[in-house]
Amino acid sequence: MTEHSDSAPSRDNGRCAFRKCLLFGKRHFAVILILGILTLGLAWAYGPTSAQIRLDTGDLRYCWWGIPLRHELMPEPDRSKIMALARKSKAVPEIWVTCVRYPKHTSNNPDLMYQHFYEDIAMQADEDQDLAIWQLEDVAITIQNPTSAPKSMNGARPPK
Repeated sequence: MTEHSDSAPSRDNGRCAFRKCLLFGKRHFAVILILGILTLGLAWAYGPTSAQIRLDTGDLRYCWWGIPLRHELMPEPDRSKIMALARKSKAVPEIWVTCVRYPKHTSNNPDLMYQHFYEDIAMQADEDQDLAIWQLEDVAITIQNPTSAPKSMNGARPPK
């Protein structure tokens, strides 16, 4: 009687099957690894593909292919002031909104422009909270739908 068992695969066959399935061989794995590293390196050097802003805080996050990799929080105490104002308004949701896609087709920097709006709102909160809430609501509406921005916010010149 031969000592041959069909129930247990040999060690070499299992390893080869694993290598063929997952690693595609040593050469292919090396090529895929190098291409992946080059792609990530070029993406990092080229810059993000979009920027998002949080409507209730003014925080920015930069995304590469939809994946947020860099965050820029509003400095304190401005962030706390804006959050307190946002809690008083139902028109300012706690969501992230894409405010710019790269490459840009204009020379504007909407991400930085919107963040400066939030800084102005934080300064206004010390003087008049109601006016600051209205400004915050206007900025939130403008960021969510840029075509509905008031004439004073979209760069249009006043009539002569």
